[in-house]
Amino acid sequence: MNRAAGKKTLELGAVLICLLIIFISGCTRSGDSDKKPPQQAKPLSRELTELLPEKAGFRWVYSGFAEYGHTMELRSIVRGETAARYEVEGEVIDVSGGEAEGDFGLRVEYEVKNGSLRMRKDSEKMMDNFSELELIRLPLKKGTQWEQKAQHKDGREYRLTCTIQKVEDDPQGKIYTVVYKDKDSDFYEKRRIQENWGVISFETVWESEEGPVTIGYDLYREASGYKK
Repeated sequence: MNRAAGKKTLELGAVLICLLIIFISGCTRSGDSDKKPPQQAKPLSRELTELLPEKAGFRWVYSGFAEYGHTMELRSIVRGETAARYEVEGEVIDVSGGEAEGDFGLRVEYEVKNGSLRMRKDSEKMMDNFSELELIRLPLKKGTQWEQKAQHKDGREYRLTCTIQKVEDDPQGKIYTVVYKDKDSDFYEKRRIQENWGVISFETVWESEEGPVTIGYDLYREASGYKK
């Protein structure tokens, strides 16, 4: 009697173990099927790389509101199959003649990757408001729109609706006007980006003591480009 009971107990235990193995195996397969495959990086976009100079040594000179100005030079370009990085260095013009405090140097990185052109800047005095921003994305046509969050230099986070507002034909390359509008206020930025030149103008709103003021800067084309 004891032997029969023991045999049945062993058989029952074996069945339970088999069922447990089948259950665990099924869960593992189900879990694996739920995992999404890693997203592959898109090939490097020629349309976007053509928005920037093709080789190092290019120089930008900008001037704007209240004697503002800054200069930049393209130091290096690193291109791969899926991304390109442009390292830029320069300085903001010190109109105080050395009396103003702070660091007037600037460093900018442009990155073309996954169908967009991003800018990252490290500068205390540069007029641009955000340390990182997606400047433009494919397709490069009027009406293209996307949203992004960006940290303002005053510490606030903005929710921006970004739109390619206009596309103009020009002998020196197509010009794309992009507006970055905050969803919760009247704040905005506007850039004009031209093939072979990059950013050729910038506009934004500055909150002065008297109220909002439109400020910006433009490319001084005659002083910009490659050294002759």
